Amino acid sequence: MYSVLEQARTPLRDGRGTAVFRRLYLCDTEGDISALPVTDAPGSGALVADGGRLYLLDHGRVWKRADAAAGMGGGLWKS
Repeated sequence: MYSVLEQARTPLRDGRGTAVFRRLYLCDTEGDISALPVTDAPGSGALVADGGRLYLLDHGRVWKRADAAAGMGGGLWKS
């Protein structure tokens, strides 16, 4: 199971002209990563409660493990 912790509108648009959001998710387990949408903006993130791992959505629409990014000053992105 997963939920959205935070989201921010980006200047990106999808094929229909709809705004693309960057989101931060909370997943219960690493197995939940595969259920996350890949249509969010690159740089979207997912925190895994079981183990504290961090995943980031890359430009190829693939969720990649990025634990080193977890220490980026207390926030995944800054406004």
